[in-house]
Amino acid sequence: MSVKKVLEFEKDGFIPVNRPDLQPYPMSIPFDWAIDPYNDSNWCFQLNTLRYLMIYLGAYNETKDKEYILKLIKWIEDW
Repeated sequence: MSVKKVLEFEKDGFIPVNRPDLQPYPMSIPFDWAIDPYNDSNWCFQLNTLRYLMIYLGAYNETKDKEYILKLIKWIEDW
């Protein structure tokens, strides 16, 4: 399940929790963490909590593939 979520995130981007009014926002490293494309403080808050990146930890737990941990670390270092 988490591997699927990683693939969706990498394809579609960041999707804030409980915000069906907003479109997914594409993300890649390097990323501008100060960006506010929707002029929405809640969106910015959710972006900077990094909770959505825990899908990489879940994918690692499912597969034991270190690729997912390395990707998680790259996002954290970029932040």
